Amino acid sequence: MVVHVRWQGRSYEWTNEELALPERPDEEELFTALAQKLETDVNLLKGELVVDWGEEAVVLRPKAVFG
Repeated sequence: MVVHVRWQGRSYEWTNEELALPERPDEEELFTALAQKLETDVNLLKGELVVDWGEEAVVLRPKAVFG
């Protein structure tokens, strides 16, 4: 699985192996691995990103702001 992340104006892409994740991680495992990789607080990521699960990839992107 490929993990695509949009965080603080930058795009990142890692494989499960690069993040030391199982093949189908749960959200807690995913956010914990990303927080370590991005060197940021896991709760900040959880509060700012939306997770879109796909068959071949997972996409984490900022929440949409309207208005």
